[in-house]
Amino acid sequence: MNPRVGYVFHRCWVQPYESVVCTLWKFARTNRLAGCFLGKQLRANPLDPYLGLAPGDIDAPIVARLLGVTQRSVREGMAAAALDGCRFLRYCPRCMSLGYHTVVHQRERYDRCPIHREPPFAACAH
Repeated sequence: MNPRVGYVFHRCWVQPYESVVCTLWKFARTNRLAGCFLGKQLRANPLDPYLGLAPGDIDAPIVARLLGVTQRSVREGMAAAALDGCRFLRYCPRCMSLGYHTVVHQRERYDRCPIHREPPFAACAH
């Protein structure tokens, strides 16, 4: 995939401290892409996305080129998992309802969403 093929994404949609998960979710939703298809685009040597992708599995230059953002932005969006991140996706339901997920949600040392002051979830209630 590349911009010449005709997908839609604007750098201005990336918010401060947004996780790479959130940014890629926006990209997939905007372009009506299945997660498994998107997962195969994140590395030079694709992995089976149904097995899950760890931050180390994602190739920052490929993702930066795909989204039209800097490699630094992609690396910062993955930084929490490399530091003190939770093994599971943690999220604030109120942030997610707005289409936002921050790397701060993944840091285990934070027991509250920095915006809504609610504890993060690590599993879907449904």
